Amino acid sequence: MSDPTPPVVPPHPSRPPEPHQHVPPTAPHPAGQGWDSPPEAPSRFVPPAPGQVPGPAHAPAHTPVPAHAPVPTRAPAPGYGAPRVVYVKPDPKVRRGPVRARERVLAPDLARGLCLLFIALANTPVYLWAANRSDLMSTHPEAEGPLDSLVQFLVHTVIDARTYPLFALLFGYGMIQLFTRQVAGGTSESGARRLLLKRNGWLILFGFVHALLLFSGDILGAYGLAGLLLAALFLRASDKVMMIVVLCLVGLQVLGTLGFVGLFALLAAIPTDVTGGVPLTDPSTAGLEITTPIGDIGMENYLLAMLWRVGQFAIALPMQVLMLTVPTMMLLGMWAARKRILEDPARHRRLLWTTALVGIAIGWIGALPGSLGHLGVLDLDWYGMPDTFVHTTTGMAAGAGYAALFGLLGGALSRRATARAEERDAAEARATDPSGGTSGPLPAPASGLHPGPASGSHPGPRGLTWAIVAVGKRSLSCYLLQSVLCAPVLAAWGLGLGADLTSATMAAYAVAVWLLTMVFACVLEVLGKKGPAEVLLRRLTYGPAAKG
Repeated sequence: MSDPTPPVVPPHPSRPPEPHQHVPPTAPHPAGQGWDSPPEAPSRFVPPAPGQVPGPAHAPAHTPVPAHAPVPTRAPAPGYGAPRVVYVKPDPKVRRGPVRARERVLAPDLARGLCLLFIALANTPVYLWAANRSDLMSTHPEAEGPLDSLVQFLVHTVIDARTYPLFALLFGYGMIQLFTRQVAGGTSESGARRLLLKRNGWLILFGFVHALLLFSGDILGAYGLAGLLLAALFLRASDKVMMIVVLCLVGLQVLGTLGFVGLFALLAAIPTDVTGGVPLTDPSTAGLEITTPIGDIGMENYLLAMLWRVGQFAIALPMQVLMLTVPTMMLLGMWAARKRILEDPARHRRLLWTTALVGIAIGWIGALPGSLGHLGVLDLDWYGMPDTFVHTTTGMAAGAGYAALFGLLGGALSRRATARAEERDAAEARATDPSGGTSGPLPAPASGLHPGPASGSHPGPRGLTWAIVAVGKRSLSCYLLQSVLCAPVLAAWGLGLGADLTSATMAAYAVAVWLLTMVFACVLEVLGKKGPAEVLLRRLTYGPAAKG
């Protein structure tokens, strides 16, 4: 004979709890669900005493049932009345602070640390303000020897227009990580979105101050502006919508690049006797000329250089977003974070290997014509100006390939650290257990996570990897420190030492600057301190929760 008492049924998913239902403010809210959607697990029910009317005192406990727990169906005892299932409304306030040490993922920190070396090398041509320049389509000056030629070839092929797409992808990845942590910690989706918008708004201000005081080639402002747009438009979008938009943006850039190449091919086909003896594909036809020194770096008056940098920042900020490279790569990073690709590289090994091999190949092959043309090995002729667009478009593929490569490297380093920990634990067990037995290895962390001291028994990265990761954890501070070590020393308004350097010696200076930032980051890592720029940004973003 079946039990006639009806089972416990949750409220309708389109309605919030009734007014009489008590909603505890501190219960966590499942990630990815809005207030209109009920969580998957009900809170615990505390029944009233027999004959007592249920009220707020018998609200569910603050400790939630684990996720995916089934809805209880046991009928209430006589006299208790039907139990109520109460869904917890998330708190619109920030319920937790920034990322903790044990929550960090190895691959992004490793990528950011090495990416800062690439950024230092990519900015080297800017500081050679007194060098001779004959190629309008390249930021590199004329090579003064074979070593200069080699450095310029490597930087143009491997680094130029390939580094900031990688950083944009990592930036988007971090946005989703921050959003997910906040929602899982009890902050509502709207509260987490406001937190992201606030953080990106402060980044724009950081970029403006950076450009005002030191360096006009700032990237923080563009990342902040693109982050504002994407956080407002795509945080609630599905993975499928994200990928469709990414493919559409990539398609637009590829079609635009092919159209630009085709246009210049047609212009090159017009006989010069029709155009007055001057090819229409010659940059001088458009009134473009090479000027030396370049930009604010070559100005001796600091105030005039400051005005120049402010104007350039105001123009470059929207242009960097409208050119679509930054938002495209950032949205791709958001999609990858939804899939937890860098947290679990072993699960996505085939995708990572394919992306690394194909992406890097496209990026390097796309840069070859411009690299060889600048060195005079290849006569680009009409292809000189379109090559700039080809170089930028193929740079997105290289940026994605680099990110995939760092994901694979981070997974391999984490597995190696876990193996070392297991061997150490086994050796300690054999040394302390007279019978020689062991209790078995400790469970390994996710393959992409930092197996550092916060995880208990697993050692973190060692040696050079540890140092690079320390830089990656403080990427904002180290990025700004590069400008402090370069601009006042090399610019004409400072000591002006950039006038005496070549491409090779400037590259050596850039590596030395990166190593100095590494020493700075390692000292802070040993002391257990965050970077000063990170501390300031977190206090401005999180407020009182920054210390949580």
